[in-house]
Amino acid sequence: MILTINGKECELKFGFAFIKKINQIAGFKDSDGTEMGQGLERITYMLMQEEPEAVVSLILAATDHLKKRPTGAEIESYLETVEDYEGLLKQFDEELSKATPLGVAKRYTKTKKQATELIAKAQAKAEAQAEH
Repeated sequence: MILTINGKECELKFGFAFIKKINQIAGFKDSDGTEMGQGLERITYMLMQEEPEAVVSLILAATDHLKKRPTGAEIESYLETVEDYEGLLKQFDEELSKATPLGVAKRYTKTKKQATELIAKAQAKAEAQAEH
């Protein structure tokens, strides 16, 4: 997947550098600050809610392999110009669903299913409360 950010083509890869960076950005840490992973899972939940901060984190992690990576501010500026945000989210969904290194696709698909179920339950609960 290639995005043009700040006039530069940036290839997004969902391999080892991605996993390492997404865990640094969004993963859990124990009380001593030791990384415990789960960054992909946390970002997946946020993506399911179309959270722009998740997209920034995803792009930061997927471009970590580049020597000249886009900054967070550059990615935010890029996102503000995207006319088809839902289309961009769909592209990420497709890329993550087929990424094979390190079980990315399997973990993403499993978490996406869990997130979908949780979101549906939360919406049903909110609707039931609104009726009362």
